Amino acid sequence: MKIAFLINSLESGGSERAASSLANYFVRCGHECLIITFFDEKPFYKIDERISLNCLHLTKSLGDAAARHDIAGYLKRSLRLRKMLKRLRPDILIGMSHVMSFYAVIASAFLRIKVVGTERSNPFLYQNTPYFRLIRKVSSLLADGYVFQTRGAMSYFPRKIESKAVVIPNALFNPLLDKIQPSCDKENTVTAVGRLEYVKGFDLLIGAFSDIAGQLPGTKLIIFGEGSQRPELEKIIREAGLEEIVLLPGADARAVCHVARSSLFVLPSRLEGMPNALMEAMACGTACIAADCDFGPRELIEDGENGILVPAQDREALAKAMLRVMSDSSLRRHIAEKAARFRSDYTMENIGVKWLDYLKRVSEES
Repeated sequence: MKIAFLINSLESGGSERAASSLANYFVRCGHECLIITFFDEKPFYKIDERISLNCLHLTKSLGDAAARHDIAGYLKRSLRLRKMLKRLRPDILIGMSHVMSFYAVIASAFLRIKVVGTERSNPFLYQNTPYFRLIRKVSSLLADGYVFQTRGAMSYFPRKIESKAVVIPNALFNPLLDKIQPSCDKENTVTAVGRLEYVKGFDLLIGAFSDIAGQLPGTKLIIFGEGSQRPELEKIIREAGLEEIVLLPGADARAVCHVARSSLFVLPSRLEGMPNALMEAMACGTACIAADCDFGPRELIEDGENGILVPAQDREALAKAMLRVMSDSSLRRHIAEKAARFRSDYTMENIGVKWLDYLKRVSEES
């Protein structure tokens, strides 16, 4: 099969990690793969040299007609994409978000290209406006197939699409995990990984950590990632006087190595799809706390066994859980050891085969 991914860019992020890793796996299995991006950022993750990278070279400047958020702008982007699809002629086009799925079905109309849409967040909460509700409905009804990370996300969409849809969780996409063995030699650090955006809840994490920092002498909080909320997070850190113990080192392709050495990993998100960062932290044998937001964390964590769940957006509960875990080495070891056991269920091979089986099914349907 000739399989194409459509994505905003290949900078750091969960969808970008998934597209890069799946494309790498597909070419290893003998399929032809290409990635189409809107914006021309340098790939953050390793891309197999056999994968064809194609960019529409859109700009984010409103001086560019294709960048405007109006009907003319959307039409311009769709026409550019359609022109590229006519040249590339993939057998299957995968939209790596609800928005990319919409562009995929519109731009490929009547081109005899199978379209598989995806939902990679919580549709009940993330961009749940009249416009994006329409986007999701149109793309799900017109696509030839749809991939969801959780059954909860699928339940948002029209019931009639269930016969052509499938639930496939994320894999442990990060190849660095193969080189990491769970270790008892942990540093006195708390780590977190993700885009520095409001939905990721790092303001809550920093606030919770500030509430207990005095009871955890020598402990540092390190948050890996980049995003638009950096100035606000830096302000929170300064105002709390935490500059020496709360660090924002930016996006780091090797962040999981730091997570593996840390005593605790925290996912404070307000909403999630299927959190790659949490899966990686569990797989490398680090004790984890996650906000019990819809939908991903509760599908990965059995509370008190392989991790700790706390109510979403509850700073006090998060602080108490962090203090409890950091103060109890036997509890940390227990949940870390249980978490590491699920590594075998989410290998790239196991999840990649499910993707290929589904894409083959979609390609063969008339």
